[in-house]
Amino acid sequence: MARFIRPEQLPDWVPTGVLASSEPLDWRGLAYRAYRHPACDVEVPGMTDFLVIGHRSACHAIHRRTEGRWSRVAVVPGDLSLLTRGEASHWHWAQPMDVQHVYLSERVLNDVAQEVFERDVADIRLHDLLKVDDPAIARCLQALAQEAARPAPGSALCADAIGVELSVHLLRRFARVAWSERATDGGLSPTQRRRLEALVEQSLHEALTLAQLAAAAHLGVSSFARRFRASYGDSPHAWLVKRRVARARQLLGAGALSLKEVALACGFADQAHLTRTVRAHLKTTPRALQRGA
Repeated sequence: MARFIRPEQLPDWVPTGVLASSEPLDWRGLAYRAYRHPACDVEVPGMTDFLVIGHRSACHAIHRRTEGRWSRVAVVPGDLSLLTRGEASHWHWAQPMDVQHVYLSERVLNDVAQEVFERDVADIRLHDLLKVDDPAIARCLQALAQEAARPAPGSALCADAIGVELSVHLLRRFARVAWSERATDGGLSPTQRRRLEALVEQSLHEALTLAQLAAAAHLGVSSFARRFRASYGDSPHAWLVKRRVARARQLLGAGALSLKEVALACGFADQAHLTRTVRAHLKTTPRALQRGA
């Protein structure tokens, strides 16, 4: 049996007709598909993604074996099933049924877990549940089904938001999370570092203040400065100057902008400020970098 299969490979293992799919919409780390299955007895390899199944038709008996144990339930429209990633399963049902699948990638669920708990994640496993009645999950599935059927501008952003909502709910109620064991250095959490670096990436052309950087990490200024140094080995000001110099070096090498434009794009006060800072850090001048020297 295959090691892991991707969501789009499921029809290679389960006889099915695809009724709907989000595949053309380029959603990130999240996918929706609706299937019509005939009666089946199939073994399915573990999947790369976490799977939420929404049952759209009644079925008198569904049997599923995971981790060597069989479960049997009868389902009605609106019932849900959960299957963790990487878990091989054996399924049996004796009558046709319609289902909808939502797949969440490992990266998406890990990122949301780190955002929610502000800790490094070692592993996440969904509970093995063949029948769940949960209105919050059902609403997310219905919203994704509608977005897949009638996409509009911003479809990927809308799907991202629904995926985050679904992920938070699953993590709170239907998952076991194992945390990475790492030494506590008193620094910023992974989530705080991501927020900080995203802010700087988007706003490097602005005169960023220590208070703005601290706010991105949801910390006071003094606490932020202390934890920042523990994480980066530099003061926030020194680190920010290095980021400005690195961006300037990249733009100067491309050669598309004037020195004044590069200075403004990288948050330097003026061309003279750019020149002084580049010379101090790189032992060369902006003009030399423009010439490829």
